[in-house]
Amino acid sequence: MSDQGDNVVTPFMEVMTNKVQNQEEKIVSIEQKLNSIPNNSAEILEIKKEVLDAKIILKQISFPTTEMRELSSNLREGVTLLKQPVENKVTHHHYLSNYIYILFGTILCLCLAGIGWYNTWDKLNVFKENDIKYRFLRVQNNNYLRQLLKYTDSLYLYQPDIERSVIHMEDSVRERYRIIQQLEENNIENQKLQQKLK
Repeated sequence: MSDQGDNVVTPFMEVMTNKVQNQEEKIVSIEQKLNSIPNNSAEILEIKKEVLDAKIILKQISFPTTEMRELSSNLREGVTLLKQPVENKVTHHHYLSNYIYILFGTILCLCLAGIGWYNTWDKLNVFKENDIKYRFLRVQNNNYLRQLLKYTDSLYLYQPDIERSVIHMEDSVRERYRIIQQLEENNIENQKLQQKLK
């Protein structure tokens, strides 16, 4: 039985010794790595001093509690005032609009006066042209034409209804012309229909 116990203990011992050796190797490699890291203890001490100095400075700076209380009360007052705004009545006085109306009226009057002058000038030109035509006809050596002009002048002077009769004659001439045009259009349509029937 002791042989069996030795047989069981031997592999166990071998495994354990291997594990211990592996651990020792790891420890040696970690120690080598630690030895390769530079010594920064001076810098670390300096950083610690600066942190302590910053803590001392922060302790020396006191929080302005009275100013903060005053600010918060002012903010509350401002918020209450903003919730109930002051009503302002604004009255607008438009002085410029009166001048604009006057300017617009003046421009309108000038435009109407210009249009009136243009129409008068245009009618004057028509009268001048008609006068020249009439004088030209009177100067002609044609006796029949002179008699016709005298007859026309006397008709206009002695018959006040001549204007209506002339307008009536012009309307009848226009009506005849319209009827003739309509007949021509009907003839054209009839010819087209006859050509389609053939």
